[in-house]
Amino acid sequence: MDNSLQQSQAPHEPDAITFYNHLARITAQMQTAAEQANWEDTLMYGQRYIQEVELLRSKKVKLIMKQEHRETCSRLLRDILRNDAAVRDAVSPEMKRLSLLLSTRNKQKQMLQAYRGIQRQAR
Repeated sequence: MDNSLQQSQAPHEPDAITFYNHLARITAQMQTAAEQANWEDTLMYGQRYIQEVELLRSKKVKLIMKQEHRETCSRLLRDILRNDAAVRDAVSPEMKRLSLLLSTRNKQKQMLQAYRGIQRQAR
């Protein structure tokens, strides 16, 4: 099920506040999932966020930016960035743990290869 703003707003163009509110909701959901160590949902919300940002980048969604809404949009963008930073903070320890596991695995693999080389030389 695709909840993209483009489909929900089609065929009219969303205003900037609607679009940024949508992104802020996605990043807030992603933050909650990350803080609960629910990595599947974190990834799902992250992918949804990327899709929505790509719509904006590709100009498939044209935003109507009214002058009086700039302050609200600015606040929403700060919220989005704050949510993103919180997700990174929540994911960082897990990424460090994963990196350590991979490093340990690689060292074990190298030691096993070295041991096999010694065994071959002994024959």
